[in-house]
Amino acid sequence: MKNKRQRKPDPITNFSDVGNQQQEMIYHALRPLDELVRQMERRWGVNRLVTLVSVDTAAKFGSAKAKLDQAIHAGDVQGVQKKAKVMMRAWKALSDEAAAAGHKGIDPKVWTATAEDGTPYAIVEGSAEAWKVTPELEGVRVFSVDEVARLLHTQFSLIGSVKDTFPDATVKSTEPLDDEVPF
Repeated sequence: MKNKRQRKPDPITNFSDVGNQQQEMIYHALRPLDELVRQMERRWGVNRLVTLVSVDTAAKFGSAKAKLDQAIHAGDVQGVQKKAKVMMRAWKALSDEAAAAGHKGIDPKVWTATAEDGTPYAIVEGSAEAWKVTPELEGVRVFSVDEVARLLHTQFSLIGSVKDTFPDATVKSTEPLDDEVPF
């Protein structure tokens, strides 16, 4: 069963839970777990850690997550509190097992460049790396290699054709060509 994300009771975006003691308690009981998950994902990458452990550990983690989801869905405050603590231990166990197996957290390589108009850009390998470095690179537009490839393919197909014909050509400018073809 897929549960919706537990949203903060808010007078504008989630007004039905404002003043609902049960929903407030559930939301706040999940906050420490959410923070731990953010830390783990920043270190290991999003959705990566569970792939670095044994099948048994991954299955136990999945079971614990399902039980937490059930408690959230049922509105069971004590169940959420108990299961959130279990999930915090589970995340730490995943991290410990992955580290003991010799796996390392993500350590993104970042390539930076500044456009002609002064706009700073950074390119990293994948979305996990982009997610990790974006908060550190305030004001910098961060793209993964896959995103750059999609942009080049969809927005700059002419440049791709030129590179096919002249592999050593260098892109100096991307100013639009307003000249008419003289034939």
